[in-house]
Amino acid sequence: MRLHNILVTVVLLCLLTGCIVQEDARNIDVLFDVTERSASEFNMKDLARALFHLGGLEKNKVSHHEVWITLTPISDLSTNSSFGGCLPKDEGILNRSTGRRLKEIAQFEDTIYHVFNALVESIDTFERHQSQVFRSIQQGLIKLESRTGQKYLLVFSDLLHFTDNFSFYTLDKVSSNLTTAVYDSIYSSLSLRYPIPKDLSDITVIVIHQPVLKTDDAYETAKWWWKKLIQTRAGRIEFYSTVEDLIYSFDPKHYAL
Repeated sequence: MRLHNILVTVVLLCLLTGCIVQEDARNIDVLFDVTERSASEFNMKDLARALFHLGGLEKNKVSHHEVWITLTPISDLSTNSSFGGCLPKDEGILNRSTGRRLKEIAQFEDTIYHVFNALVESIDTFERHQSQVFRSIQQGLIKLESRTGQKYLLVFSDLLHFTDNFSFYTLDKVSSNLTTAVYDSIYSSLSLRYPIPKDLSDITVIVIHQPVLKTDDAYETAKWWWKKLIQTRAGRIEFYSTVEDLIYSFDPKHYAL
């Protein structure tokens, strides 16, 4: 564990060299749920494809702006360690070399793989009896709120928060029962200690999850609730089954500043 922490720290120092806060930066905070499956089961290639699509780092669409990436697990803990870094902005506006930028991006990708693998190895894989989804998303939104540029919260989760105080598993998916009173009741249970920022107008939340029959109704209820919560704060939220769907359907240029 200590060795992993040292490696991650060294990686972060390398990543952050040359990075300063840029107004046109792209900020991508990733939350991945380790309560529904082992962290080692995550497809890192899919995660990287999603990150690079949102960050504008695909080889056929090379951009030169700054990209900040953070990786945080969703677990049974109310607070989890975050790891990540930054790809500096290419300042050579009059003498940009696409080949050089592609090399920088490739190095950045390798480092993100290294950080993710170190993070996965540091996460306990025993069975968990709670899932702090709400708290994790709340923390992600607060961090993004203070940044500049394009802001994405990329969530790999079924959104099924369950703790001693509240669980989405206890709700039946009956459209006529999904009223404002139900929404308010859920929010009161969850936000007493962890309120959501009031203005999310410059944040886009993207949820990627392939439902399964056993929890499909609960997931639909959670989707309804989170959509209402984010939109009432002027934010945007999108739902996709796979990373492929995200890449095909979501164009970050539509959300450019």
